Amino acid sequence: MVVSIFRPASGHGLTDAFVRLLGRRRAWRLGRKLYMAARGEGLNAIEINGEKALIEQAIAAFPEAAPFRAWDVGANLGEWTDLVLATAARQKLAAKILMFEPTPTAFASLSEKYSGNDAVEVKQIALSSKAGTAEFEVVGSHAGTNSLNVTGAPAGSTISVALTTGSEVHAAAGGGEVHLIKIDTEGHDLEVLRGLEALMEAHAVAIVQFEYNWRWLVNGSSMRAAMLLAERHGYRLGRVAPEGLEIYESWNGELDRFFETNYALVRPDVLPRLARSVIGWCDGNLPVERANVQEITK
Repeated sequence: MVVSIFRPASGHGLTDAFVRLLGRRRAWRLGRKLYMAARGEGLNAIEINGEKALIEQAIAAFPEAAPFRAWDVGANLGEWTDLVLATAARQKLAAKILMFEPTPTAFASLSEKYSGNDAVEVKQIALSSKAGTAEFEVVGSHAGTNSLNVTGAPAGSTISVALTTGSEVHAAAGGGEVHLIKIDTEGHDLEVLRGLEALMEAHAVAIVQFEYNWRWLVNGSSMRAAMLLAERHGYRLGRVAPEGLEIYESWNGELDRFFETNYALVRPDVLPRLARSVIGWCDGNLPVERANVQEITK
């Protein structure tokens, strides 16, 4: 049986009474749901979390691309790639997608799935901040939590995988512009971003989307570090939201709460082509909307 223990009053008057009425456990759960809802951090599903909208806008932003180039880093089942391919086809634009998936069973499935599809290339390698090899935890053959973050993994659940950087892959492929990169590597995302810095320095990538969650903390990463990286190369950082990107004026501790959501680094010249709002911070560390720009211009 789970026992809800009420702690001493926090000095918040009516709030303490409300917690006492509900019990600490129920109040905690309700408070977390309200807090995440206010932040716009709900169910992280591609159809409703803003990822689909970002894909549509990113493809529309480059109508002359031949082809639209995208990378799927941490591809797993290929759902993101499928959406890019379908969206590009609907917008009558050719696409070329490079997928990265180190899990052997997932890589085999992807290779079979896209066999004969010249628009897709699948690589069995993990992107990071440097080349080499590393231990990789396999939670399940197609688990979305397979990761380079190995923390107390049981014996036999890790494999050795090859590492490279996005900058090395880009150079080997002959360079050129990459329009959209998606990173979902269960906490290793900042290291992947660091491996893309040569592309960002050359402004060779337009938009880099990445997932953020509590696994960043395990890896010693933070949104502050991601924002400093973005600023170093002249990119803007924003949260991926259904209504458009929330572009942040500056870092604030509220960004590093480690709740799961998606962010993006965007090249400044691309921003006018995307729906977005500009978010600042008030003295109470609450987000303040400075401007809301929904008109997408080209």
